[in-house]
Amino acid sequence: MKDKVYKRHVSILVVIYAQDTKRVLMLQRRDDPDFWQSVTGSV
Repeated sequence: MKDKVYKRHVSILVVIYAQDTKRVLMLQRRDDPDFWQSVTGSV
């Protein structure tokens, strides 16, 4: 039986920032267009 591979317990936050305009990329939710969130994930 092969060993199971699990995700590492590390979270990341990706910030995409434009220095010239001082704007940050955010994702607009499809289920609630008034809600915006940052780009997150795990490794």
